[in-house]
Amino acid sequence: GCQPEESPLSRAIITSVSGMEFAAQNAEPQTITVYADADWTVEAPDWVTVDVTSGSRTMDVTVSVGDNMRDGAIDNPKKDTIVFRGYNLLAHAYVIVSQAGDKFRDVPAVKASDILSMKDEDVVILDDVQVVAASTKGFVVADGTADVFVVSDEAVAVGDKVGVWGSKGTAEGLAVVAVCDKVEVTGNAAVTYPATTDITASINTYAPSKMEFVELTG
Repeated sequence: GCQPEESPLSRAIITSVSGMEFAAQNAEPQTITVYADADWTVEAPDWVTVDVTSGSRTMDVTVSVGDNMRDGAIDNPKKDTIVFRGYNLLAHAYVIVSQAGDKFRDVPAVKASDILSMKDEDVVILDDVQVVAASTKGFVVADGTADVFVVSDEAVAVGDKVGVWGSKGTAEGLAVVAVCDKVEVTGNAAVTYPATTDITASINTYAPSKMEFVELTG
């Protein structure tokens, strides 16, 4: 009887790297090695150039990108995936490609309370907040809408009016600015603290959903 034709595509593909990073401008091409037991094809995002569209068994592949520019200025960072396709999904290999850029381009400033609903790695600009507390690991800023911890080793003082540029993250279940790229001090003023919440009786069960100003006695 008739037998179904065997696919020539590889049953197993491995690449020499799982990720590649390129500069925003004048990025040098990079070479990766594809290891396979048969034929394979390549699928890449439109801003990434791969010197082959298909291959067979073990081959070196060169990957390159153009300058990451828009309207004469560096554009936002880029990130996508090159897929080396084999016989089925189990045979595919994936390489994450990233290109540097200006992650703050076109990003509007937000209120501290907006950070509470952002996704991790979302870009954050706070342009009018005040430092209300500081520690060895960072500082707390507030703008009347919420208090947010900023992970940073910048030297700031309580009362400083600052601008903060970074990325949202999560720490101890709370929204924070986990990556702080820049802090700009614009002034200093006395801090007006809100009324405290006494958590002495609920210390064993206290589990806030956001940063709060509290007191306890013990």
